[in-house]
Amino acid sequence: MQIKARFPRERRRFLLMMPLYIIFLEVSALASLLMTGIELVSGNMVGALAYLTASALFLTSILTNREFYSLIRRARFVVYWMKLRANSTPYGGYASLYVIASVLFFTANLLRGGYLMLALLLLFRGFFEYLLDRSRINITAASFLYYILEEGDLESAEIRDPFR
Repeated sequence: MQIKARFPRERRRFLLMMPLYIIFLEVSALASLLMTGIELVSGNMVGALAYLTASALFLTSILTNREFYSLIRRARFVVYWMKLRANSTPYGGYASLYVIASVLFFTANLLRGGYLMLALLLLFRGFFEYLLDRSRINITAASFLYYILEEGDLESAEIRDPFR
């Protein structure tokens, strides 16, 4: 018996989302640095510090995601599940924190003003990370199943009922 399995759509989607996310992070870092300068010129040191912190957050995320993307792009699909489990950033765990932080900055913008861009950038980042987490989960499962099928070890692919 020969089993054929292909998962090009999941892989293409993931490999398309990662560069888009990196471009978003680069634009966000530049926008945060620009807003840092504007806040410094206007004399708002608290706003300048908030935007400077955000730009540092975006810059470090650019570095880690570029490294992760270069690692995953060169790997074969069969070993994606190993690479994603070992070297993956916790996208889903931080997505909710970015949305909560964006709500806080929306509130700060209503009370004091000047934080709308930061709130929007954090909200979009949370949205991107949520999408990346869903895609990462799908591609990890697909890669593991493909690995199991390729190895012929169907016993380890057994799905067990957790309520028994």
